[in-house]
Amino acid sequence: MNKHLRTPFALKGVAKAFAYSSAAAILATPITSFAETAKGKGFGIEEVVVTARKREENLQDTPLSVAAFTANDMKVRQIHSSDQLSQITPNLQFSSQAPSSGSNASSQIFIRGIGQTEFLPSTDPGVGLYIDGVYLARSVGGTLDFADIERIEVLRGPQGTLFGRNTIGGAINIHTKKPSEEFGGEVEVKVGSDSQLEVMADINLPISENLLTKFSIGKRDRDGYVKRLVDGDDLGDDDTFGARAAILWTPTDDVQVFWSADYNKEEENGSPQVFNSISSGNLFASVSSARAGCPAPGTELADPRCANNQWNAGPFASNGTFPVASELEGWGTQLTIDWDLDWMTVKSITAYRDMDWFASRDADNTPFTILHTQNDDTADQLSQEIQFAGTAMEDKLNWLVGLYYFEEEATDDYYVPITFGDFKTGGDVDNDTSALFAQVTYDATDALSITFGIRYSEETKRFTPDQGALTTYVFPVGPSEKVGDMYLHPVTGELFPTIPSGTAAIVPAGTPFYPAGEVETDVEETTPMLNIAYRWSDDLMTYISYSEGFKSGGFNARNVKPGAQIREFDPEFADTYEIGFKADLLDNTLRLNGAVFYTEYTDLQFIIREDFSPNTFNAGEAIIEGFELEWTWVPTPELQIVGGVGYTDGDYEELSPELLAEGSVSLNNQMPHVPDWSANMGVAYSIDLGENGTLTPRVDWSYRSKLYFNTDNTEAISQNGYSIWNAALTWESPDENWQVIGAVSNLDDEIYRVAGNSSLTASASYAESTYAREREYSLTVRYSY
Repeated sequence: MNKHLRTPFALKGVAKAFAYSSAAAILATPITSFAETAKGKGFGIEEVVVTARKREENLQDTPLSVAAFTANDMKVRQIHSSDQLSQITPNLQFSSQAPSSGSNASSQIFIRGIGQTEFLPSTDPGVGLYIDGVYLARSVGGTLDFADIERIEVLRGPQGTLFGRNTIGGAINIHTKKPSEEFGGEVEVKVGSDSQLEVMADINLPISENLLTKFSIGKRDRDGYVKRLVDGDDLGDDDTFGARAAILWTPTDDVQVFWSADYNKEEENGSPQVFNSISSGNLFASVSSARAGCPAPGTELADPRCANNQWNAGPFASNGTFPVASELEGWGTQLTIDWDLDWMTVKSITAYRDMDWFASRDADNTPFTILHTQNDDTADQLSQEIQFAGTAMEDKLNWLVGLYYFEEEATDDYYVPITFGDFKTGGDVDNDTSALFAQVTYDATDALSITFGIRYSEETKRFTPDQGALTTYVFPVGPSEKVGDMYLHPVTGELFPTIPSGTAAIVPAGTPFYPAGEVETDVEETTPMLNIAYRWSDDLMTYISYSEGFKSGGFNARNVKPGAQIREFDPEFADTYEIGFKADLLDNTLRLNGAVFYTEYTDLQFIIREDFSPNTFNAGEAIIEGFELEWTWVPTPELQIVGGVGYTDGDYEELSPELLAEGSVSLNNQMPHVPDWSANMGVAYSIDLGENGTLTPRVDWSYRSKLYFNTDNTEAISQNGYSIWNAALTWESPDENWQVIGAVSNLDDEIYRVAGNSSLTASASYAESTYAREREYSLTVRYSY
């Protein structure tokens, strides 16, 4: 059991942030949001309301780095799911596939270089994902289709005060549409490449003046884009169904009650991972070759009995033979009550969510059993938050106090067949956390405001391992015996040209890896923030801030051999200094927002392969600094130009001696999932057709510089810099009831990786990659009534 007490709060970094911003002309980061002044009548810059500080306020008055997008913003830019947000948000990296999970819905989210790649319930994400104020604890299920969405807010930097743990990189807030006072709704049909068919519908049914309801339903089908050559299955397909119901009840002028429930189901063939490469001379590949009768194990002989790089079928085909699947079923409900007491408001958010998911993966993507995985997992969570808010001192003081409780139970049934036998890993997770938080904003003058916040969190994490050998399991542990020019495997008696770890330990079937029983760790953390904002005019606001955040520790649940006890890892921390500005310029035709940031990132949770299993260790410190600059420019009512550019420079400052001795990571390595540069731009022009409506062509471009997908910086699974071009043509009827969008995404047919996983230097010998879809076409028809 570990306890961590930590309350550092120093302003020394403010001086560093000011120094870093010496190039004040390029202050940069909060994102802009854009909106149409009136549908069908051109563009303009409007007030955008956000709740980044748990109260409604104008985006331009919020002294934080916030990106806000309306549902229509995303639709016309072809952003249909959460993993596509990185195309329009600098310094956000979002992938829908954690490669080692085998699930199409396992998100990997990084903001400003901080996130998490592990998907197991014993490890927490580094970026918080929220729907209507409710935290989604698991990364599996975090890739969401944008149906019935009102807006999305992306908060950059630690949000440890108001949002708490596991928002060390930032938070993504998704706000759904509330029931309307008027009867009406929408029906949308979309067809496209790969036999794509999507049908979405929603309806507002007001029961009375104070009782409103809304119902929505959606179905998405699309063929996969990676072909399994052995059975013809198409991987990466879409087969999803979702439904949602919402009720808004206003029993009195002072009380509002909002209830919602949702259900979603995915039944898909499997994630679109493909063969990347094999170290044919390493242990697993060599043994697999020899057992299959390969004449020359450990070589690149073109013989189907040899496990080597001959099985590379390209980015859109796989030679895997192990059964694969990606399935998920989940539901949730929440009740939000707002009570206005004149001098104070009280808000209660109660929520429950439940999820079951199954994923099966052929990691080596060959006909051999080198390494496969199957996860059969469950997770449920209950949360309760109460907020008390008000004003004082003639409205000069805006205050918020809150209480938060969260509990979660999850099971991870993790089956792993490998070259040397079958075993299971995983176990049961039982977590709970509670917190007290407060934040006050004092308007010292009409121009100067000072905000201070603090949060105290207590967390208990428990893990009960359920791990062991399912068959007689041969585990390689030491040097092999050399016989002439060959190496002798002491268990099988087979000879191989090279076996780095040939000696093996035999684990009989049924042997547990760890003693039975629950392990537990407790954590206490205090995370403060300070923000000073100054409004120079109605059109310009600047701010400086300091914030802290932490990501929970956990347990290494992915084990491959017997041990004395389950190993745990500690929380990691980020202290961020930021200077930013928000400006509306050129007679309110140009919105320009930006910030620079400097982050001290400590107790980093590294994922390093030990034996052939990726495990998590606290092993270093880093400095991350950079900027974002984003704009919306409407030079004429017909023309809109939006864009942004981000830069993130992450440097390791210190690594543990053990990690350096392991040899795969050095101080010169680039942090994973962190491209130095990210940029986007979109241009749209509205053509008034008079009685025939409006026609709006637009082109969108996004860019990412080179990035690595693992701590080791394995070049074989890295992705060089790439650009994506999308184009769309939108027609809207004069009464705004009809909208038709013809679109092309990935216009120049760029082939690029979105995820990768490597065990090339370890005994398991394999590497796998996931690529994005090729060029796609679609036609969307939407009718509003």
